[in-house]
Amino acid sequence: MKKTIVLLLLYLSASSSVPAQGDKSDFVIIGQQNWGTKNLAVTTFANGEKIDEAKTNDEWINAGKEKRAAWCYYENKSENGATYGILYNWFAVTDPRGLAPKGWHVPTKNEWKQLISTVGTDGGTKLKNNGKWEAVGGQDRNGTNDYGFAALPGGLRSGPDGKFNALGSRGQFWTSTQNEYRDGFIVYLGINAPVSSGIANKSFGYSVRCMKD
Repeated sequence: MKKTIVLLLLYLSASSSVPAQGDKSDFVIIGQQNWGTKNLAVTTFANGEKIDEAKTNDEWINAGKEKRAAWCYYENKSENGATYGILYNWFAVTDPRGLAPKGWHVPTKNEWKQLISTVGTDGGTKLKNNGKWEAVGGQDRNGTNDYGFAALPGGLRSGPDGKFNALGSRGQFWTSTQNEYRDGFIVYLGINAPVSSGIANKSFGYSVRCMKD
């Protein structure tokens, strides 16, 4: 069976960056959870070691094949990182050196499920930022950002070919959980309201939204 990872993908929108430690403006309380309000954008592990940046398609593809941690900006443009944060492969998310800054962690599948239970499976519009989402047929698809989560449509990077797509239409987030087949879990929000979950290949690049410990 082809190995895949489950991500928590949010087809959402908002501003993204590194969660600042101890700054209350960078997290919101939703139910019993403290969620970051920005997509992760760190380029070093929690122990200070550098994470490899994969700029070319070959660099990204090889990192996946070799099961090495890697990150990139969407289309390798730093200005996209300033808005949407960074895309990481699964190997960066689960590296024992720790992807999340001190005091934060990458949520598990069950923690994402708890968020969805709080806002409802049709609560994507409430989680999405009120900007950056593509209109469909002339209809505004931005969110109301009721909870301050400010989910952004940061797009993705394909593992097999290194190509970028879905900026503006999908916010897709890795979880730190594998299923029984050693695949990874994801949750996602798109231009429509529902919140969904699924699986994704570990070599793909997706956003990460952290929680406070």
